Amino acid sequence: MAPRSFVSLTALAASLALVLTACVPEPPTTDPTSPAPTATSPGTASPTGSVPSGSPMPTASPSPTSTAPATPTPTPTASTDPGTPSRVVLPACANLLPLSTVHALFGDAAEPLDAGGSAADRMPGPRAAEAARSARQTVVCSWGIPFSDGGFSLVAAELSTASRDSLLASLRGASSYRATRVDGATAFTHSEESEFGTIGVVYVFEGRVWITVTGTLTIDTGREFAASALDAVRAANP
Repeated sequence: MAPRSFVSLTALAASLALVLTACVPEPPTTDPTSPAPTATSPGTASPTGSVPSGSPMPTASPSPTSTAPATPTPTPTASTDPGTPSRVVLPACANLLPLSTVHALFGDAAEPLDAGGSAADRMPGPRAAEAARSARQTVVCSWGIPFSDGGFSLVAAELSTASRDSLLASLRGASSYRATRVDGATAFTHSEESEFGTIGVVYVFEGRVWITVTGTLTIDTGREFAASALDAVRAANP
């Protein structure tokens, strides 16, 4: 079989970084822990006495020698801090975006790609890349059409609450991004012309989940792909 030639999605991302401005600052995250108190075990002292020589021994009257047992202090268990909730479930690529949906909206020849790299490598700008690096977890997916420049990536990431809020504030203040909704979720879109053709970017936010679709596709197609990923995340986190 002849070797296939796929578009370099890493090169595509590098080109996007030059033509797109993604306002995604990375706020510091904290992981507070609660110090465990140290249990103190009470001690008891037993005084001793002596009888002078030549003195008659007094008749010893019985006295209680036992003391009530000390109530043990339980060791507190670490509790989950509300600032660091349990991780959400991010489905695998085949569930986030079925190949049948890719074929229907992007092209019958499109295939999943394993181009390597990280979520940051797929982002359309340095600030978005920093946000991806600070994510608690990510799932990176890529598809492309053999022997063409057609390709796109889908990234599902879980952000900290602080990072998500900062990212949203930045996007709302960026004139290059249009605020919209995707299946009821907050979303932002942007399109730009590049050497690869029209580049579409779609960001969708659901709770702490940030879904990014970017590549050589229209905004409408990117919204459809983001909606598919959003449905899969919702199904995995009822």
